[in-house]
Amino acid sequence: LQFLGMVNDAVKRGIISDSVAVELGGSYANFQGRRASDGVAIYIGVQAGFTIYKNDVDMALAQASAMEQVLRYDGPPEKTGIALPVVAGGQLFRDSYGMDEPLGKVIFVQI
Repeated sequence: LQFLGMVNDAVKRGIISDSVAVELGGSYANFQGRRASDGVAIYIGVQAGFTIYKNDVDMALAQASAMEQVLRYDGPPEKTGIALPVVAGGQLFRDSYGMDEPLGKVIFVQI
């Protein structure tokens, strides 16, 4: 299934609420692919902007968490795939995190 089809199906099945579905659709871009090493499906929702703020990182984490909820309903990662939180931008707004605070599980792509 395509990303939005999976989300709509999850709402119909009662796995997630309409508000969570709206949150999942709030990415600047959604991508699907497969991990080269083992073929496991990968779902990426990207938050993008010239400057990445804390709320962009928080949104990427929330979207990945919601997508994981959809995926785990149907089985383990090997069967259903994994969701990755990604932010893309020209720079990180350092005051949002402090100079030494890492982004955790969020992938930052500098563009």
